[in-house]
Amino acid sequence: MLSHWGDRMACDIVDFASSSIFSQLHIVTLAFASSILNRYVNGHCLMQLPVRRVPSYFSYKLERLYKVGPGGAINLTCVAVGYPMSRVFWKKSDDIYLNDPQTAPIGKNVLTLTRVEQTENYTCIAVSKLGNIEATTTVEVRALPPAPRNLRIIEVTADSVTVRWDELIIENEPVKSYVVRYRQKNASTSRSHVPTNGTE
Repeated sequence: MLSHWGDRMACDIVDFASSSIFSQLHIVTLAFASSILNRYVNGHCLMQLPVRRVPSYFSYKLERLYKVGPGGAINLTCVAVGYPMSRVFWKKSDDIYLNDPQTAPIGKNVLTLTRVEQTENYTCIAVSKLGNIEATTTVEVRALPPAPRNLRIIEVTADSVTVRWDELIIENEPVKSYVVRYRQKNASTSRSHVPTNGTE
């Protein structure tokens, strides 16, 4: 706030750092100048406002474990906030960096994995002037379940075929659904059907 009396000018500094609006910022020196011009005086006031620093933290939590099928794909999203902002990059096992830490994106980094063939650990690292933070997740490749057993034809009509199979029992991994893929004789494309009654 600026005020003047004749040829004198006073500058009052307001401590914004104590207000809740600035509670998420870091302590840096913010300098700005305010000028007034009237018929009495030209004034220039330089004020320094302390701004609070906030260490980086992850605002988007990675799951401990992600499951994909062989050859599957997945996106891993890592978001770090704070002030000053962090560079965010990924590495996998054996400290193999997947991004250049010097040029990595600021604040958010999405790691796209395609054709995943083996289980692997991935670590997101956020680096700022206040230090580093890390979060690790595992992408686990789960083998496809075995094919249904005892597949057999129950009924054939002019426009349909009914097939049946024995239910699969897999410990700790219950089967949620089946997909029947079929094609007409001599056809080049196939079709899929999801049975509603489980095994028929």
